[in-house]
Amino acid sequence: MQPNGVLAWNKKQATIQITQKYAQSNFQAEYATQSGPMLVIDGKINNLFLPQSDSLKIRNGVGIKNNQLYFVISRDRISFYDFAQIFKNDLNIENALYLDGSVSSAYIPQVGRSDHRFNLGPIVGFVEQKNCQ
Repeated sequence: MQPNGVLAWNKKQATIQITQKYAQSNFQAEYATQSGPMLVIDGKINNLFLPQSDSLKIRNGVGIKNNQLYFVISRDRISFYDFAQIFKNDLNIENALYLDGSVSSAYIPQVGRSDHRFNLGPIVGFVEQKNCQ
């Protein structure tokens, strides 16, 4: 489903853009991934999403606000439209990108979440640097 997008970041900033716009930019990424579709584009929910859709899956995505990334994964099956509303309405995020569906899993011990649906593939992790040598 279009448009797809790019999440990219370096030591100073992060960006989420439609792929074509990103390709024309001069953003100097250290890390990037391309996925899709875009969930929220310039503050508007992707117009291809249907509010009454019955395509429900566990979904995860990422949004950006004030140069901070917000990763979201649903607990229950959800439509693209309802998932995009979380970014737009609840988080007030201007640009958000869908990362994955059906095989989405999370390990977040702080909230008691440890999904065991599938073997893990690509991983996004948060690591705190404490007493590293």
